[in-house]
Amino acid sequence: MNTYVFFHVGEDCWQPQLLVRSINACDPSAEVIQVSDETTPSILGIARRHNLKADRYGLMSMRLDGFADLKLGYPAIYLDTDMILLRHCDAGQIIGDKKIVMCRRSFNKDSIFNHSFRGMNLSEYKDMRLDDVYPYLACATVTQSSDIWESLASILEGLDPKYRVWYGDQEALKIFKKRSPLSCAAFLENIYGCLPENLSEYPSARIAHFKGAARKIQMQEFFQTRFPNLQH
Repeated sequence: MNTYVFFHVGEDCWQPQLLVRSINACDPSAEVIQVSDETTPSILGIARRHNLKADRYGLMSMRLDGFADLKLGYPAIYLDTDMILLRHCDAGQIIGDKKIVMCRRSFNKDSIFNHSFRGMNLSEYKDMRLDDVYPYLACATVTQSSDIWESLASILEGLDPKYRVWYGDQEALKIFKKRSPLSCAAFLENIYGCLPENLSEYPSARIAHFKGAARKIQMQEFFQTRFPNLQH
């Protein structure tokens, strides 16, 4: 049995609901775990939920702490909620003998990083390539157990507090990879987080990723086309 975990807080739940419905369609025997605060509604189709104290001004810390607090002693796939599963994924097979498998960036590598994203001051990365700043994405990650998330949360705790609001997960992944390279492996974004406009180029993609406001608009229509028998 595969385990998929996602983090979501807030009343607007249509994205995680599509994610869970796609998991249930592609991997019917899977265990799906929701990590949230107590006021967030439960998503239909989950096996269980894990509640945290709300900290919506430190979502990155809340996310990593929540995954660590699950105390899972077995492999699991951790996904962003703006994703749709296209095919069954085998967490145990992916992880092998590693402690963590990270998502290696495939797209827009040469784009210049936006160092003022959402009003943040990330001037240390001014004029740098996106791939040089964040080569590993946090949208899809497989870990051998929750121990890795404890390590990542500890790394984030030692960083500038600004990273607890945004980009903290990617900062922590990058640092962990540098410190423990032999514990890590990678899979490619074009397979485990493929952008919808690139799916025709990568027909074996296992997960589609609708990141960014423009792609969010496409997510519902894509789901309806991909899973026509799941419409209510």
